[in-house]
Amino acid sequence: MELNLNVQKGISSAENVGSTADCFVGLVADVCEYADDNRIAVFTVSGFGEKHWPVDVWYDLSTIMEDMIKAASCIRNDSYDFSIYFLGQGIQRRLVFSENEGESVDVTCLSETSWEPNPNKISMEKEAVRQMVNNFLSNFFFLARAVVSSRIYAKFFSEYDYLTEPNIRPC
Repeated sequence: MELNLNVQKGISSAENVGSTADCFVGLVADVCEYADDNRIAVFTVSGFGEKHWPVDVWYDLSTIMEDMIKAASCIRNDSYDFSIYFLGQGIQRRLVFSENEGESVDVTCLSETSWEPNPNKISMEKEAVRQMVNNFLSNFFFLARAVVSSRIYAKFFSEYDYLTEPNIRPC
């Protein structure tokens, strides 16, 4: 199973999103829409029998960001029990992460459509899950830093920096 966000490097900070959002969710949606419109990010998910999940940057990426932040927070607190919900019409899947004894995590894919995951459960090493979530959020915050003003970034995103930068502040 893979969950990736690849962002074009060398994005100029002059490429600021003209957002009027007044909350985290709204600004995430604006960042994702801007990234999609300007083709500066690629969001991919694969696994459970499907090589390329039908996800996009504009909608699907924006809808999982809160779950990704919760996942990173759980991992920072040494818990691997969380879920990521893809609520977009046509995909409607939930990835449920459940910690096992030792160093592994079960990942179960639940579908709310006629699509059936095969297999519906896999096992991943904790370190692989941690790296996947950390890389994903690091790339999103890189994107957000590049396309919103420093004032807006500080207001809406800087409180989450500790999730991907371990020396900023302790949990």
